[in-house]
Amino acid sequence: MFIVPLDAAQQAKEVAPQVWVAVQQPAGMPEWVGILLSATVGAVFAIVAGLLTEYVKPRIQRGQVRRRMIEQLNDELLKNMASIEGAYQMLELELPKEKPRAQMAGVMLSLIKSDRFDHFFSEVKTLLYEYDQELIALYTTVRQTLPGVLVRDSPQDIQTIIEYVGRLARGYIIRHKLPFPPEEASR
Repeated sequence: MFIVPLDAAQQAKEVAPQVWVAVQQPAGMPEWVGILLSATVGAVFAIVAGLLTEYVKPRIQRGQVRRRMIEQLNDELLKNMASIEGAYQMLELELPKEKPRAQMAGVMLSLIKSDRFDHFFSEVKTLLYEYDQELIALYTTVRQTLPGVLVRDSPQDIQTIIEYVGRLARGYIIRHKLPFPPEEASR
């Protein structure tokens, strides 16, 4: 082991010249400017994306509600077609009197369920009006007009309503390309 005397180290320090080292910046932009720019651009994108998301989110939700509404209303109408077809068959029965036949047909038509329609009519009425106004006319006729006609006990009025509701239902099925009669749906 080599031990340098303390006096020799101090003498070397006095003899050695002072050296200054200058470190030059690399060419281009300083690093702190790049970090600042990157943070600023990231913050701007985050704010813009947040605003756009808030604008687009209701449209996405509206589309999902609309698809669910259409699917459920189609299912309900296809199930109700049995009552509409039954009402037509009652009108075509050969009974001695016309009055009981029309009453039975009216009762068949009054079996139409409108739970899903009522739900969507109360919750998202604007979507329903945008979708199909004839469907609204069909259910409104069954809910509001048919009970009054059944009370009046007029076979011609009952027959007219059954034909009107049947025409609306068949038009809806054709327009929206729904599988009816059910035998075609299972094929």
